[in-house]
Amino acid sequence: MKEFQAEVESFGAGAKYKIFRLKGEMVLNNYKKFEDMCDKELPSPPLCWVFDCRELEYVSSAGFGALMRLAQRFQALHGRLVLFGVSDGLMKVFKLLGLVGMFVFYRDEAEAIQGVA
Repeated sequence: MKEFQAEVESFGAGAKYKIFRLKGEMVLNNYKKFEDMCDKELPSPPLCWVFDCRELEYVSSAGFGALMRLAQRFQALHGRLVLFGVSDGLMKVFKLLGLVGMFVFYRDEAEAIQGVA
C-alpha cells in the first residue's frame, strides 16, 4: 500500500482557489488525514477547491465517504469541488456510487484551472 499524501497550494486573484495534490492510496487507516487537512483549510467559505488526482492510485469506501461528506459541506456553502486527472478505474467507481454530480471533472490541470478562473 502506498502512503496517502496531500499538499495544498493557493492560486488565483487573492488566492481564492486552492489546489490539493493527492497521492497514494486513501483508505480506512488514513482518510482521516484528508478530512483533517480539509477541516484546517475550511474556516471561511471557499469559492472553489481543485483536486489533482493524477497520482491518487486507490480510494476505499472510507475515502469515497470522506469525499462525499466534503462535497455535501461545499454544497451547503455554495462552493465547488473540481477534480482532474481521475483514472478510468476511479471514475467508474464515482459513477457506480452516483457521485459524479457532486463534483466537476476535467481531464488535466490546465483545463481545470481555466474552468474555475
